[in-house]
Parts: sequence; C-alpha cells; structure tokens
Amino acid sequence: MNIEKISQLAGVSKSTVSRYLNNGSVSQRTKEKIEKIIKTHNYEPNRFAQSLKAKRTNMLGVIVPRVDSFAANETFKGIDKVLHDSGLQSIIYYTNQDINREMEGLKALFNQRVDGIILMATHMTAEHMSIINSVDIPVVIVGQFSEGVHCIIHDDYGAGRKMAEYIARYFKDDLLYLGVSDTDEAVGIKRRDGVLDYFDTLGITCKTAETSFNYSEAFDDIGVIFEASVPEVMICATDNIALAALKHAIERGISVPDELSITGFGGYNTTNIVTPTLTTVRFGYFEAGEKAAESILKLIDGERISMIQHVGNELIINESVDKK
Repeated sequence: MNIEKISQLAGVSKSTVSRYLNNGSVSQRTKEKIEKIIKTHNYEPNRFAQSLKAKRTNMLGVIVPRVDSFAANETFKGIDKVLHDSGLQSIIYYTNQDINREMEGLKALFNQRVDGIILMATHMTAEHMSIINSVDIPVVIVGQFSEGVHCIIHDDYGAGRKMAEYIARYFKDDLLYLGVSDTDEAVGIKRRDGVLDYFDTLGITCKTAETSFNYSEAFDDIGVIFEASVPEVMICATDNIALAALKHAIERGISVPDELSITGFGGYNTTNIVTPTLTTVRFGYFEAGEKAAESILKLIDGERISMIQHVGNELIINESVDKK
C-alpha cells in the first residue's frame, strides 16, 4: 500500500492524499474516505518524508501580467479552481506586463516561502531562467516556452495557420495582419508566423503592421492605418485589437463584413455580443490554468511530469468575415 494506491481507491489525486498525511486542508468527506482506506489496509506513512514536507506553507505564488485581460483572468480562474479544491491559497503578484517586475515577483514570492510559483510570463529571458534555476521550489510557466522549465503553452502557431486557412477560402489579396511586438514570443511571433507561413504556401501576400495589446492604443493605431488605406481583410492578433478595429469601422461607416472583414484570436465572451459577431480562434485559457495548478501540485509532491503540456484551440466562425 502506498500513496498512489490510496489515491486510486479514494478517487482523489496523490496530491490530496499527501496533503491529508501532512495535516493539510482537505474536505471532510475526502478525509473520511482516506482514513477508512488507511485503517482497512493498516497503512503506515513514512514519517521521515512527512517531516520534510511539514515545512510547507500551503501557499502558492501566481504572477499575473494584467488585470484587464480576458486571457489572464480565465487562466487565473482555472488556477484558483484547482487550488481551492485542494485547500491551498494563492498570493497574487501583479506585474503590469513589466518583465523586470516579473523577476522581482519571482524573488519576492520565493522569499515569502511559497511552496511553488505559477508565472504567466510576458516573455522569457536568460535572467528569468537564472532566477528560476536558483530557487529550490517548483515553477510552472503559462503561455510562453522556455527550455528547462515546466511550461503550459497554447498552440499559437497552429492557431495562426488555422485562421489563415479559413481566410484563404474567400480572399487572395488586400490582406493585413495587425500584430503585436515580437518581444512576446507566443503572440508576437508564433501566432503571426502561423498566419504568414500558411499564406506563403498559397502564394498569397499579406501585409503586416504592429500595435499594442492595449485597446486604446490599438484603436489609435488602427485610426492611422485606416487614414492611409482600409484593407479588405484585417486579421488581428487578439480579440481586443479586433474589437478596436470593429469600433473604428462602425464610426467611419465602413460595413463589416461587406467592405471589411475582421478576425481576432482569443475567444473572448464579448465576441458573441458585438454586431456583427466576431470570427476568432478560441483558446483554452481556463484549461491552461487548471493544468498549471495541477502540475505545480504534482511537482511539489515530487512527482515527475512532462516538461511541456499543450492546450488546444478552436476556430469560431461568426459573422465578421464576408463569405463570398
């Protein structure tokens, strides 16, 4: 009899059994199930291992880049659900998309002796990795990839290709991809490259421009673009940018999708509320948060897990593309 067998019999995770054995927080119902199994099988836990784990704080650090982001909020909801169900609490460290504050957050949370850290990274640098490698607690990255650290990543490149494949059914020219800075590897590089690489395979030319994740800044940049020329199709790197483009079109009397087709990425709730509804790629942000929390709990308990875990996405076809 061991922790894994107890978890199978009780129908709970090994992390939950481990927390029970170390006097952590578990529900009364779960506690009774585990106690019954232990008593039935005369299980005696390893007291030395327990003494090592007794130093835990049952607190996890979560580094969040934005508070006004649908993606970040949905990811945190997934994290919070798993932590709440597991009886752990989170300390949130807000960075405002500042990588220096991300690194400050890693150090600050480690100094507070949290049991592990989940980092929703803006992008990863050598300095990030230096700090992560210097601490003796597990760290899981969400949304970005870095060699040598556990990562939960979205298939941004595949999402880009998926959108380009859909657009190519109806349009062959006068296309614009409105992206963000390539300092964000996932959205700024991989998502853009997925779109452009697919168009390249068909010999389709797609112009590019750059803006910000921020709605107001994107709105201003789109105004400048429209002053020069309104494309037939605008593929926006995020739903936020696409919504800014849609507002500009409405204000300028540009018919969407008859005169201008607009698409985004994200699958925000608002994309089904606006008129016309927005064609987009929906990412599993909540699922990513759940995976991150489940992964950090396993790592804290000394379990081995995959270094990279992928989260899928889905093309959502709505009304903002003119299907000629």
